[in-house]
Amino acid sequence: MRGAKDPAAIFEWLSATLRRSPGPRRRTIISRAADWMFRCQQCGMVTPPHTSAELVAVETRPRRYPPRRQVMREIVKNEITRKYEPADDPGGTGREIVREIRVCPPCKRTLHGALSREGL
Repeated sequence: MRGAKDPAAIFEWLSATLRRSPGPRRRTIISRAADWMFRCQQCGMVTPPHTSAELVAVETRPRRYPPRRQVMREIVKNEITRKYEPADDPGGTGREIVREIRVCPPCKRTLHGALSREGL
């Protein structure tokens, strides 16, 4: 097969090889480990494989959302007709994430306690 230039021979060899292969293809251990590792943005440590990444909002801001007509975001029951009808989105206020970081679980526990005391 090494010196063959004939497309029919290459196709025959490839078909025979694929028929022999046992089960699904396996990825290498190195690439699988690289898929699950990340660097903590708080302490800078590279986490071990299969450690969950936690997202922590470190900066937020208040946000006012205007009312929107005819967007059908809510469906309410009309007490008089006992039918469900679309209602306009009333808008409101809330908080918006400005910046969030990816951290390891120990840093999340530390940051979560500090941020909850500050009210973020």
